[in-house]
Amino acid sequence: GCGACTVLISHYDHISEKIVHRAINACLASICCIDGCHITTVEGIRSMKSDSLHSIQQRIAEFYGSQCGFCTPGMVMSLYGTLNNIENPTMKDIEDSFDGNLCRCTGYRPILDAAKTFACDKKPKAKQPPDCNNSKDENINTIISTTEDKLLKYDDTKCPVLEFPPSLLHHKAQSVHIKGESVEWYRPTTLIELVSLKNQYPMAKIVSGNTMVQIDRKFKNKNYSILIGVSHIQELSTIEKLENGMIIGAGITIAKLKECLELWLKTLPTHQMNTCHALLKQLNVFGSQQIRNVATIGGNIIHGSPISSLNPILQACDAKLKLIKYASNEQHEVALREFFLSKKEVDMEQDELLLSVYIPFTEKYEYLQSYKQSRRRKLDIPIVSCGFQVKLKQIQCQIDDSMPEFKWKIQSVCLSFGSMASSTVMMNKTQDYLKDKPWCKQTMKDALKWLLDELPLDEFTPGGQPEYR
Repeated sequence: GCGACTVLISHYDHISEKIVHRAINACLASICCIDGCHITTVEGIRSMKSDSLHSIQQRIAEFYGSQCGFCTPGMVMSLYGTLNNIENPTMKDIEDSFDGNLCRCTGYRPILDAAKTFACDKKPKAKQPPDCNNSKDENINTIISTTEDKLLKYDDTKCPVLEFPPSLLHHKAQSVHIKGESVEWYRPTTLIELVSLKNQYPMAKIVSGNTMVQIDRKFKNKNYSILIGVSHIQELSTIEKLENGMIIGAGITIAKLKECLELWLKTLPTHQMNTCHALLKQLNVFGSQQIRNVATIGGNIIHGSPISSLNPILQACDAKLKLIKYASNEQHEVALREFFLSKKEVDMEQDELLLSVYIPFTEKYEYLQSYKQSRRRKLDIPIVSCGFQVKLKQIQCQIDDSMPEFKWKIQSVCLSFGSMASSTVMMNKTQDYLKDKPWCKQTMKDALKWLLDELPLDEFTPGGQPEYR
């Protein structure tokens, strides 16, 4: 979405005992899923009918950050959400808050100038333009714009916030059933209740963030007569760090996963950090802040989209899925590397549900990398995405009576690509070729030839750009 309809959804989390604020796209949110939440719109923080504008609205106006005005409400609410969640936001925090908001008039500069008056690390006017080729230039992060003189006149970086309704502090999630003219909505609160509903309505569509289902309904004319929302099921919303990996509930949002990985990086051994770094590289450019706040890792996997930017790195990580059968409650495990069959088809029966995802940490001498190439860095589908894994082993070579020489060989390798076929695909032939080969430049050059043969794209391929891809 363009982000113009951004609103703030707030609820009280009884586990952390904190109020959680999330900026979301209203056009993708179902009214049924916000039971127990406090909704704040741009009119809610202040309007022209009020005695004065909110400080965010006032500063955007003073910095001429609104032209046609279409994007302005979304810009205001995205910034409002960031200032509610981060006590002392930095310039980078402020800039990141707009990754889900598009503006076709201003070029963003006056909007960012206005927003950065709330940053705790804003710098004074540069005496001369920064040298962009010199990363050590002290002026590189200073404000350069026609409105820069206004920046430092705002001493107050605090944002006035609305009071959270006291009655919602005691709200307990309950099962919900809403029946409309053409659709029924169920919201169970336990896994047992969910299993019972799926036994009763086997063709019901499961939704959480609603980011894909709503698009299917709006733009692809798909009709789902029964929807089951799973956002309040605790068994699907847990995340746990183990000694050698992590277990992520299928209902964990992308934003929550990102938050946990950033926290774990502070304590993990060095050789285990590769997993977190590779995942974060994709999570940081996954959709937008509004999408990450509601989209779940389970929904991303089950949808099986061939253009997913996250599934290739999950395959490279050798993630394992835990599934449960509705009728028998029988649980079993499936390797993600064998899960994607063809376009949006996955190795999962109609009577099965995804419970959790296990992702192992990298071992010593094991490395992961992830990439996404797209026309826009964020809020865009990839032209190509990929996840690579390699584990090396050290070989001692005794050439003569001198000191022994150590070389590296490839013990295991995984090359996974998105947007290159009808599903997320692994390069099995290239992987077989690389196994036990020496780790050197010549091996990499030879592997490229295998890749080109294994990934044929002709001029009629969907998405075009075969040579570039």
